Amino acid sequence: MGINRCICLFGHKWNGCKCRRCGKTRDEQHDWDGCKCRRCGKTRDQEHDWDGCKCKRCGRTRDQEHDWDGCKCKRCGKTRNEEHDWNGCKCRRCGRRRDEEHDWDLCKGVCKRCGKKREKQHDWDGCKCKRCGITRDAEHDWDGCECKRCGRTRDAEHDWDVCKCRRCGRIRNAEHDWNGCRCRRCGITRDKQHDWNGCVCRRCGAEDHDWEYFEEPSPDPQYGSTYTWTICRKCGKQG
Repeated sequence: MGINRCICLFGHKWNGCKCRRCGKTRDEQHDWDGCKCRRCGKTRDQEHDWDGCKCKRCGRTRDQEHDWDGCKCKRCGKTRNEEHDWNGCKCRRCGRRRDEEHDWDLCKGVCKRCGKKREKQHDWDGCKCKRCGITRDAEHDWDGCECKRCGRTRDAEHDWDVCKCRRCGRIRNAEHDWNGCRCRRCGITRDKQHDWNGCVCRRCGAEDHDWEYFEEPSPDPQYGSTYTWTICRKCGKQG
């Protein structure tokens, strides 16, 4: 309970509808100035001071004497379905929409102004839409294994440079030009003829460690009874 309420614990000191001590209000003995009480601000639906459709004192509105600016009242903001200022399918004043003169984004199937949706209509140039650039898996313009329009590739008609296609970069397992463990043409690697620098191959980055395993009681039982780790005998890497 607040301090102000405590001082009125044994009775309020009313000045009409409002307590002088704590500010509490009651719905009695209002000091009406038309539709609004001077003391507490309460309003009533009587004796309004109308300025057309809106009361100057309390802001209440009525559906009479509007000041229309086309479809929207300047005083109260009420709208009507008359005299719209159409920008295609949407009114500039009130935002009302109509199913006419949409500004279609044909590829997305949506009106840019009002958001209405319809079936998408791409302008296809073979496999690629001229408007939005989206692609489809149909009517490609193939140059061997690669489509000239969209860049899609297929596993047919490759231009092989032995193990690698010149057009799309596809690799096949045939006639590699091995430099130890790595093919000079396509970069593919094999687990043979590494050039070891300690535990790591200089050519392909492969690793071959000599692990030593260690075990000791776990410092935290919730993670198990033992703690294990490994260290490479050759390079000292921890695993």
